[in-house]
Amino acid sequence: MVDYELKKFKGKILLMCQSNAKDIKEHTGITTQKIQKLDDKIRQFEKNDKIRKEIVNQTRNHLGELQNFNKRMDEMYEEMENFVKKMREKTSKLETNNSKTDERVLFLGNQIKKAKEQSAEEKKILEKRIDGDYARVVEELQEIKTLIKDMERENIKWREGHLQTHEENKGILKRIFK
Repeated sequence: MVDYELKKFKGKILLMCQSNAKDIKEHTGITTQKIQKLDDKIRQFEKNDKIRKEIVNQTRNHLGELQNFNKRMDEMYEEMENFVKKMREKTSKLETNNSKTDERVLFLGNQIKKAKEQSAEEKKILEKRIDGDYARVVEELQEIKTLIKDMERENIKWREGHLQTHEENKGILKRIFK
């Protein structure tokens, strides 16, 4: 009977041990799953942290590009102001030359009227003066034409440079804000 009781007791202990082993195995599986989930979360956090750092670096780079862009815009604005100032000076010179030419043309007209009224000898003297004045007027008109052509060339050159810079700036802005 003791043998029977002992076997029965051993059986109970064995069942309890098996039950405990089963519970431990379940808890180990659950713990392993929790550890795996935590590990996945840590990896995701590390990945997100790398992404955040990359975004911060890209943002810093974009900020630098925008600062350079702003600096170039300031330089272009200053260049444009200088160009406008230069064009105003040339326009002023052009207006001065134009008014001088107008005065000479009026003077020539008056000289021609006088020449018609003068004697032949005086007429020849006046014609020589008129020819000289006419030559100066032609020279001044040529200077005016040259000034206008120079202004047009400078304007075209400036506009082409501005358009090229504008295209570069559009490319930078597209790259930054895509």
